[in-house]
Amino acid sequence: MYKELTIALDFDGCVALGDTVKMKYAKMLHGIDITPSQTLKQTYPLGEKKYVEVVQHINIDYIMEYELDQTCIPALETLRKKGFRFVILSSRTKEEIEAVKKFVVYHKLPIEELHATLLEPKRQICLDIGAKALVEDCLYKLEPLEHDPLELFFFRRPWNMHEKMKKGSKVKEIFHWKEFAQAMENLSVIK
Repeated sequence: MYKELTIALDFDGCVALGDTVKMKYAKMLHGIDITPSQTLKQTYPLGEKKYVEVVQHINIDYIMEYELDQTCIPALETLRKKGFRFVILSSRTKEEIEAVKKFVVYHKLPIEELHATLLEPKRQICLDIGAKALVEDCLYKLEPLEHDPLELFFFRRPWNMHEKMKKGSKVKEIFHWKEFAQAMENLSVIK
């Protein structure tokens, strides 16, 4: 039998894919065409302030336009049946996390809790909820956690291909949910 493990999941970029929505609203709000690699705060062509303008609208009013990564449902359900539990841990405000809750309910995702970090680092919440793993699509959010008792998974996506992993990093790179599910099953057998 598997030991119950709490897994923290990032929302935007892992469970839900918002790159096309961000591209759409960058065009509508700022009149610019952007690529998937420019859909991040650090890479948005008009700077972080303009990026925030775009995502503030999307994160609340247009959250249902995000695309659910369809491969996450079978992976999460398989792991849930083996004793794993899932918590969304998102760098959002409380109002934005309420919109995420609507998305989770609509798609019937096996998520037990949702936490907004209020744009703060995810470390303390991971420790508070007893997370054993964190799945994130922003490498810079994982690297400060390398000395914590967490398994760290960097979800490689088209918009984060420019991010380079440090040599010797404990962060594990994954490309799809099936790969993550297998890694968690292997981990739970070992522990």
